[in-house]
Amino acid sequence: MSEPPADTDLQLLRTKAYAEPDKLEARRAIYDYQDPRPDFHGWTLDQVEWPATGTVVDLGCGPGTHLARLASRVPGLHLVGTDLSEGMLAATRAESPTASPVCLDAAAVALRTASAEVVMANHMLYHVADLARTLAEIRRVLVPGGVLLAVTNGLDHFVELDRLLGQAAGRPDFVRPSVRFSLEGSQADLERVFDRVDRRDHLGQLVVPDAEPVLRFAASMRDLAFVGTTDEDWAGAMVAFEEVVAERLARDGAIRITTHAGAFVCC
Repeated sequence: MSEPPADTDLQLLRTKAYAEPDKLEARRAIYDYQDPRPDFHGWTLDQVEWPATGTVVDLGCGPGTHLARLASRVPGLHLVGTDLSEGMLAATRAESPTASPVCLDAAAVALRTASAEVVMANHMLYHVADLARTLAEIRRVLVPGGVLLAVTNGLDHFVELDRLLGQAAGRPDFVRPSVRFSLEGSQADLERVFDRVDRRDHLGQLVVPDAEPVLRFAASMRDLAFVGTTDEDWAGAMVAFEEVVAERLARDGAIRITTHAGAFVCC
């Protein structure tokens, strides 16, 4: 997969899907059921040898979780958090008060050339409308020898839940937006821009014994993966999904979901 679809709706991402942290937190909460529970944010930061000083830019920083963790690890860094959503940037200010929040589109990074030692792009490159342009902007912003840390998912990530959700919504071919920039499909895109691209995988499984976290996760996906669905159709899909989940819990005692994330480290 070389280019993500050109129909990425930045306004939808800004005003609905990521207007505030609540939908993202609904998706994050389900990871409490991973056994053993990993420190994935810590694992992500472990993939880079951080300089003692310099500038780190977090593209699509969301509520600032990575920036807050990095600030505690390496207090000498100048941290810049960028996002399309003012709601996310407000959360970043609260979570990581030493970071500098900037509202911008990743495809037009309003930062100086060769101004950052590291750029992070964690679970966000599958949202950009023009991947080639975005990667070129990242390369421009990095100093010579600088590093891009890009986290995304494998194609089998959450595949069991996707099948259930697609079944309930009448979309058996349903795939999540992260297929646009995946561990399996996007290394070649990065290698066109960077001299070295290392892939690191992080595998696990969720075992969820209750319906509520699964239903909350599914409800949060509407503005990401079911754009254009009417309120009536979505309500019907959620009723059907609740029934499917209840049946699976009665049969198996838990919903088991594959997790497969990973990181590209590029320089």
